[in-house]
Amino acid sequence: MGEPGFTEGTGEAFTYFQNFLATYGDRFRTFGHGALHGAMVGLLIGLPIIGTNAMFKRKTLKYVLINAGYWTVTLALIGGVLCQSVF
Repeated sequence: MGEPGFTEGTGEAFTYFQNFLATYGDRFRTFGHGALHGAMVGLLIGLPIIGTNAMFKRKTLKYVLINAGYWTVTLALIGGVLCQSVF
């Protein structure tokens, strides 16, 4: 968006952006696709963080699974809503 003429609706970058959205704008724009990516973030980022903290606090596996499950579901819902509603 920092290219010259983009904010005015002219220029090569603006034309490329419009063509890109016309071609690919509606692909993978479903709730399920966003929820999948949100769940992946929860499992691949949230679970290791919560697990590491739980090990230092000497918490049980049940504690880790409950909290990681909560954040995975929450991030999946957020990802689904964002994917379906943006633009």
